[in-house]
Amino acid sequence: MSDIKESRLDVGAAAANQSAPTWDGAAIFRNTAITYDAGDKANGSLYLCDPTGGQQKQIVEKVIENLRGKSLWSSEESKQVRDDQRKAYEEQLSFIEAMEFAADGGTLVIARCNHPKFPSSAERFSAWKIALGSVSKGL
Repeated sequence: MSDIKESRLDVGAAAANQSAPTWDGAAIFRNTAITYDAGDKANGSLYLCDPTGGQQKQIVEKVIENLRGKSLWSSEESKQVRDDQRKAYEEQLSFIEAMEFAADGGTLVIARCNHPKFPSSAERFSAWKIALGSVSKGL
């Protein structure tokens, strides 16, 4: 898991180390291509994010297949947050944490948020982090 870089919203750490990437709800919902699994309620308010704005679609698909192989993503077609939905997501979701990780030569981010109707699972997010440890070593 040494290839995985965790980044949480921590203003003090960010100020101390300007080069450390920080992710928060605004950065996630304004600056990434966001994919989610609408078919598995255990994945509610968990997001797979591409900081290149969608240029890593093949890597995103490989990560989803990896998660499916571990029963952590449904077989339903993945959904994307559309540009016209971004502001509502940013306003309605409470950001909890994010983790940046290397995958197949690219960099992706997973994010955990909460919404009153779609609470996230700390256990499921932890399982994603563990599963993505194998992704960071190559698919």
